[in-house]
Amino acid sequence: MAEGQRAAAFARPQAGTFVVWFVTQTILPVPAASMKGISPTAASKHAEWLHRASIGRAARWLAVLGARGDAVAAVLIALVMAMMILPLPAFVIDALIAVNIGAAVLLIALALYLPSAVSFSSFPVVLLLTTLFRLGIEVSTSRSILLHADAGDIVDTFGRFVAGDDLAVGMIVFSIIAIVQFLVVTKGAERVAEVAARFTLDAVPGRQMAIDADLRAGFTRPETAQHLREELARESRMHGAMDGAMRFVKGDAIAGLAIVIVNLTAGIAIGVVRHGLSFGEALERYSILTIGNALIAQIPALLIAIAAAILITRGGDEAGSPASTVGGQIARQLIAAPAAWLLAAFVMTVFAAVPGMPWPVFMLLSGAMLAIGVTRRRRDLHARARSAVPAKSPDLGAVPDDVDVRQIVPVRAIVVSLSSLSSLSSQANEAKGTKGATAAEAVEALDPAAERVERLTRAIRRVRNELVLRYGMTVPVIEVDRVDQLDADSYRIAIHEVVVASGRFDRAREGAEIVADFSSLLRQLLHRHAGRFVGIPEAQLVFNWLQREMPAMAKELAQAMTLPHFAEVMKLLVLERVSLRNVREIAEALVAWAPRVKETAVLAEQVRMALGAQICEEFAHDGVLYACLLEHALETRLTEALQQTAFGVALTIEPDLAQDLVRQIRALGATLSEQPAIPVLLTTQALRRPLRQWLADELTDTYVLSYAELVSTQRVKVLGSLTLESASASASAAAAAQ
Repeated sequence: MAEGQRAAAFARPQAGTFVVWFVTQTILPVPAASMKGISPTAASKHAEWLHRASIGRAARWLAVLGARGDAVAAVLIALVMAMMILPLPAFVIDALIAVNIGAAVLLIALALYLPSAVSFSSFPVVLLLTTLFRLGIEVSTSRSILLHADAGDIVDTFGRFVAGDDLAVGMIVFSIIAIVQFLVVTKGAERVAEVAARFTLDAVPGRQMAIDADLRAGFTRPETAQHLREELARESRMHGAMDGAMRFVKGDAIAGLAIVIVNLTAGIAIGVVRHGLSFGEALERYSILTIGNALIAQIPALLIAIAAAILITRGGDEAGSPASTVGGQIARQLIAAPAAWLLAAFVMTVFAAVPGMPWPVFMLLSGAMLAIGVTRRRRDLHARARSAVPAKSPDLGAVPDDVDVRQIVPVRAIVVSLSSLSSLSSQANEAKGTKGATAAEAVEALDPAAERVERLTRAIRRVRNELVLRYGMTVPVIEVDRVDQLDADSYRIAIHEVVVASGRFDRAREGAEIVADFSSLLRQLLHRHAGRFVGIPEAQLVFNWLQREMPAMAKELAQAMTLPHFAEVMKLLVLERVSLRNVREIAEALVAWAPRVKETAVLAEQVRMALGAQICEEFAHDGVLYACLLEHALETRLTEALQQTAFGVALTIEPDLAQDLVRQIRALGATLSEQPAIPVLLTTQALRRPLRQWLADELTDTYVLSYAELVSTQRVKVLGSLTLESASASASAAAAAQ
């Protein structure tokens, strides 16, 4: 009764019932009592559970195989030896051939999707094992062909499909495939592997020294250095092994050609002598089998050789990015030049116009290329237009309440915010009118806002590029925003999202004057805050350049000081408008003084003396340095006011004297504002830096030089001097008033 109910339950045409019956009867037997009275819904749920259980078992088997990869490799080698020695039945040969083809397809798919060659560093071993496996299959199929005139269904199907009704055509097709594999793919991949191995191994000592130098200088952590060493060793082993493994592929191609000749000649002889076949029958039978046997070996060999060539010849990219695969790289780089697509479309159109050519095919290709080129061209133009027009500033005050924010938003380095400039210089435009104006002036009159924003954007970019090219400063890209909340004709400059300047444009001034004034203001602000853009990443860039251009100097510098120390010296230099472009002089001074001096300020002073000629050239005009001096009594008084603190030497003077010095410097600045160059203060080396630090808050644009920084050929024009008498008089007057 139980058996009848069970059969009736499984006889219902419900989804999954047959699967339940098969699994319960074979893989997971279930007692009859437990299945008594089962419903179709329960049977379907049970089938789903069994499906998940089978997936879990497969995953566990894969995990076991992955953990025992050495055992799998040993079993594979033993299988290859057995294939070469023991005769195999036809169905086993078919299964092995299918595994060989599947492995070849898998390898070429992996080569297309891997981000880099080092990601598959075991590929040379896989290449060797697949080559041995393929040779074992060829030996087994050759034995079966010569003994039984039968090598399985796959060999026979391949031979008949390629040969068709003409054996000569089949042999020619096979010859073409063999020549392509041997002369084109295999030899090319072998040469590329040889060159890659040579260049990689030649670069190993230099890269190893660079890793050690970075570790000693503190540029990298020990864990990172160890990881880089392991990656370097893995890369060198991989390329060296690929050079040798490609020789196996080449030998496999040669062996395949030899096996074809042996199978064909020996098979015809055995068929005629032993099996009593006529020459024509033996030729037909053994030719089909030989062609099939050769193809089932040559096609996987060709795929694996192509996979090896792709893996070696591909370029590096950022792993994990959409363009890190071969297809992503090709697609990105092919569509990068729309002009090439337009030119190709024109050439296809010319071919279509040639009489006798299949013009629909060429016109279809021309249309497709034209569409791709035009689409890409428009996209580039739109992207360029979007980058030229300032974007609206994001509302950082709008905190989202519908999602959980899980990452910080880094601050923006430099942001120039502009309001609507439609009314800028409107009075001047109305005064000029558009009568008799040029086309450019007419466009400007119609859309003054866009014209002013474009001029200011170009001026901002010009100021930034000037500082980068002239001073070697790593100024971040300046972002320009359009902020509707600002008043009309207003601007705001923020560094690290802290406002450092704001104001309004003067409507009465011309556009060129506004741009010039704004450029001057931005230049002063960038000089004033230059130290905020110099840190460890920028110092690392300079050090990397030294490693490429002057390796010995970089090695000595890494031994003399750490990267944070180097970054601090660079920061002190740029704060006083000292160009960092003379990297060699800076590095030589630091290499000479860093082992003896540990204070960053003292090291910066030594670098300044080494760059004396450059500093004089920066502040001089036509070879003349315009300077103001400190009277001897004042200089002595200030020197006596120097005190050593925890943060270095500082200048501590009385408030009356401080106010008088600021007043005198401002008065001299107003008097000398018409001079062609920036006047500087000249003092002793011991007083120079403390005085500059003291003046930095009140008089940021006042620069102080020491006599030690002046070169012997430098001409100096003294414009005035700071005295102590005025300060004493001020103090006496204050005492008398009390």
